[in-house]
Amino acid sequence: MAADRCHLVQTGRFLQPHWWREVDFLFVLDGRVHPVEVKKGVTVRRDWAGLFHPADRLGLPRGPGAVVCLCGEPLPVASDVQAVPVGLL
Repeated sequence: MAADRCHLVQTGRFLQPHWWREVDFLFVLDGRVHPVEVKKGVTVRRDWAGLFHPADRLGLPRGPGAVVCLCGEPLPVASDVQAVPVGLL
């Protein structure tokens, strides 16, 4: 990677490359990756569906994912991402 694209940014107490993305949990079932992200938000946001692209780097097909949050009921975020209330866990 070019040196000009490797600058570090501070996220909380950590320094990491600006392009770094992470997913909170990855479950691999039957050869498919199911990403799960945990958010503190109550209002479901459509951009949460874009959080799962790092899972694609594994080279496995991606199955349905979930965002565990403080919403009141399960809601679709995208065609393959569901918002799940933490109270259902």
